[in-house]
Amino acid sequence: MRWVLVALILGCGTPESVTSVPERAELATDWSREIALLDSDIGAAEERLINRPGQWLIEAQLASLFSERARLTGDYEDYARAEEAVERAFDIAPEGSGPFLIRASLNFTLHRIDAVEADLVNAENAGRQTAKTGAAISLLRGRVAMERGQYDAALVQYQRSLELQDTLQVHAALAHHAWQTGDPQTGETELSVAEGRYHGRRAEPRAWFHLQRAIADLDAGRTAEARIHLDHADTELPGYWLIEEHIAEIMAIHGELEGALALYASVVDRTNSPELMGAMAGVLSALDRDVESALWVARADAVFAERLKRFPEAVTGHALEHALDFGDPASAVALAEANVALRPNGAALEQLARAYTKASRPEEARSAVARAKALGWAGDAVSD
Repeated sequence: MRWVLVALILGCGTPESVTSVPERAELATDWSREIALLDSDIGAAEERLINRPGQWLIEAQLASLFSERARLTGDYEDYARAEEAVERAFDIAPEGSGPFLIRASLNFTLHRIDAVEADLVNAENAGRQTAKTGAAISLLRGRVAMERGQYDAALVQYQRSLELQDTLQVHAALAHHAWQTGDPQTGETELSVAEGRYHGRRAEPRAWFHLQRAIADLDAGRTAEARIHLDHADTELPGYWLIEEHIAEIMAIHGELEGALALYASVVDRTNSPELMGAMAGVLSALDRDVESALWVARADAVFAERLKRFPEAVTGHALEHALDFGDPASAVALAEANVALRPNGAALEQLARAYTKASRPEEARSAVARAKALGWAGDAVSD
């Protein structure tokens, strides 16, 4: 099951004492303006560093801002800038201190799962722990457990987080858990609870709630209902590529190929996303424009190859989806096996089953499905 992880909602927030961003006087109303306001925050933090050099809390704030920008842009260079800011923060922080939770969250976002726990322990040992920090630590431990396919352990951590602090983040995480384990009614209930707790000025979270409902509908084949939720999301944050790519997907499903192609082209122009280059290639192929389709596949291959060198853990799963659609069977299997090694959860095992099927290895495909069932995951491969 697809699940868009927006760390502003599911992540730990900033439980450490980073310098706060002054409240904005205006509400961002579209994606480009949201980016512009975020860039203004980044510029203000960088100016504070010029005036007050050597402040690790400001570097930590910058790391959070660049991570947030990466989620909005899809640009991995923003993640690289976040990493650089985290490294600078630790270089100047006193011994035993530093933005442990921010680094843990960033590593989680980049699927460096094995690197997360050490910083959670560091955060626990850094000083007197507040309920807010404890809740954030348990929440992130639960998310790590989800990535490892340890769904019961994840639920324990989420309940612990909820006991420490009742936040929209933990209810969104509980919704994710319910959808992944085959309880859509609880998923919708928890998502509604999370939505009701959001009273911020940012448009992205409001759009995100609608987007999750659309994705759940898409997974269930309810494209008409999904489109309604996507239209609501687009009203909240017009121009956000993550919404538009799902609108394009539905258009393609319903045979609106020229419209889907135009929308995909617009999104690719803004994001340079290799996944969406592949989606464009699929639409071009359906239009019998095979030469153009092959060019976009090759371009996506090149971008994936470059990103895999720099961010292998974060990119493997995305490159795998592309290989399942356009690659040779051996490459798909290699990526799928690497993905399971990184994140041995039900979704990764479902992809592994698809890769084995593509490679005409049915027994191994059935074994992967059985492993996903044993975890308690409720996804496409399990329902076959």
